[in-house]
Amino acid sequence: GADCIVGYGGGTVLDVAKVVGALASKGSTPEQAQNFFANVRHALLEQRRTYAPVVLPSHFEPLPVFLFPTMFGSGAEVSDAAVVRVRGASDRMRISFEFESLRDKSQQDPSESSESSDQAPRTDSQYPQEKNLVSPRINLLVDPRLALKLQDPLDVAIGGMNAACMCIESILARNRTGMSIALASDGLSRAAQNIPTAIANSKDDRAVTELLQATLYGGLARETCGLGVAASTAIHLGVRFRYRLSYILLMPALIELAVEEASSRSDSVALQMIQSCARLAAQKEEATSRDLIDWLYRMIGDLKLPPFDNEILRDDARMNDLATAIVNGGGLFSDSTPFYDLTPKKILVLIQRTMEGTKGNPVQKMEEDGQNIDSSPMWSSASTATLDFRADFGDEE
Repeated sequence: GADCIVGYGGGTVLDVAKVVGALASKGSTPEQAQNFFANVRHALLEQRRTYAPVVLPSHFEPLPVFLFPTMFGSGAEVSDAAVVRVRGASDRMRISFEFESLRDKSQQDPSESSESSDQAPRTDSQYPQEKNLVSPRINLLVDPRLALKLQDPLDVAIGGMNAACMCIESILARNRTGMSIALASDGLSRAAQNIPTAIANSKDDRAVTELLQATLYGGLARETCGLGVAASTAIHLGVRFRYRLSYILLMPALIELAVEEASSRSDSVALQMIQSCARLAAQKEEATSRDLIDWLYRMIGDLKLPPFDNEILRDDARMNDLATAIVNGGGLFSDSTPFYDLTPKKILVLIQRTMEGTKGNPVQKMEEDGQNIDSSPMWSSASTATLDFRADFGDEE
């Protein structure tokens, strides 16, 4: 068997490495991996889940995972979660891994022994480092020179804009902390200062290094606060949309809605957070929310991003179901957003305003080239309870 898993590439490749590292655990079987995929399909297509923690049996020992990011902006390199989909559908779901023994330890009756569990008894030799295994061991190795090999000259700048978006959403999150604000503020400042340079010259060593640092800080801030509403919407639009582009395009409308929310509640702290983002992005002390929105639209234009529009977004029934799934699917909570009352209607307004606000941008193909995906079923609401795969992590009868 393998000794470790190496992920070398963009966010999708890194997420695959995380999943393989867990499923190729010492003590696992091919049948258990098949059961896992069946559960993912059921959760995604039938329960309409958008997020689920995956419980690994206590005797699993996941392989160490080494991540070498060659593209940046998704924050995948600093997250233990992975975005997955199933063949034949465009919908996506986020999953994270945790260990059954640590998760259930506080609920376990002390009088119960490991022999009474459905799982095989554990010994020190089988599982010598249980106290350190809260989630699969992920080791990050960052080298800015890898990003210099990107083929598309705008990839570096687009990654930098994704980093800026992560930072902005973390600063505006209602559950922000002093640490997350510090990380996100530093990251947004680095991104704003170096994106124009990266647009002009994607091989500029300093700009690439600074934007990579901005991505790391933005990803860490997001791990503290949780996935924001624009990122969640961009992910769950499905693989027919390029996440990296959709995320950027959604941000101006998000700022508009955040300003409206803060103003209606006379929330001075929220308004100060928005102004702080504006100062960092526009790089001027007296910047306002309008300056922040203008900066975002200017970057969208400089990056020649496509308008946020296609037939899927104009399908009212599908968008209603999508918005309901985003809010109720378990992957998004209102305290990680600027909104006190996060409803499907808010998601629909965000999408509609983004469509209206990006009409003037150069037309490029928004859907992924070469995709051959069957039209997915309508979204519907789903329970937010933890998805427990333990029942199927075993030999089927």
